[in-house]
Amino acid sequence: MKTHWPIIRSCLSVTGTYVFILWVASNLSEMVFPIDWWMPVVFGLGLAYTHAFEYFWHCVTLHLGIPGLLSLREGHRRHHVVFHGDNFRSPNMEAPQEIIGHWLVFPLLVIPHYFIFAAVCGLSGHGIEYLEVFFLAVALHFEHYEMSHWFTHQPLDNPYDTGIAWLNTHLPLIGPLIFKMRQDQIEHHRIHHEVPIWNFNFNPFYLGDIFRKTFRRDQLNGWWKFFGVSNQKKKPRT
Repeated sequence: MKTHWPIIRSCLSVTGTYVFILWVASNLSEMVFPIDWWMPVVFGLGLAYTHAFEYFWHCVTLHLGIPGLLSLREGHRRHHVVFHGDNFRSPNMEAPQEIIGHWLVFPLLVIPHYFIFAAVCGLSGHGIEYLEVFFLAVALHFEHYEMSHWFTHQPLDNPYDTGIAWLNTHLPLIGPLIFKMRQDQIEHHRIHHEVPIWNFNFNPFYLGDIFRKTFRRDQLNGWWKFFGVSNQKKKPRT
């Protein structure tokens, strides 16, 4: 438990932030979760928004650098130094902060987003009843990113990948699909650590990398070939 305390604390921060959003929403207006066909659409938009923000944050903030936030770029540089080459999956837990961001990052980013979105929806008179659904998707996407990234840099026998391996052998159809997506995710990120101008998205389906032409695969044998993706030969746009 102590070994994985940083990721537990981060997930608690994400959950606590969403509970705070629910509390604010319940005080601002009558809070409801509308059950209609817009609900999955808004949930999907929340995932897509966070997916795009993940790409921007990683590529621009953590690699290119933003004035005033250059300490974040330096911290990410140390992450690449520690988890490089044969140490990509390392049992070295002396510096767990090199894997995971500060637990305050999510609330500091998301709470202002919530109030901005609430103001826009309130002024427009549309969509405010779906905000909790939207930010549920945001929270789940970020929590999945933090958890899967944490265990990507752990030895293969970690609880997360052990559980996915169990699904692969005990849950027909869905288990092998989840297992294959996880293997693709690890390989996608491994390539980023080898050549850090490629593969800035971490969560599937890597749409930021696809549309910004920073997607790279050693073996193009997966679903992404249907997007017309090929290994890039020129320097990606930044």
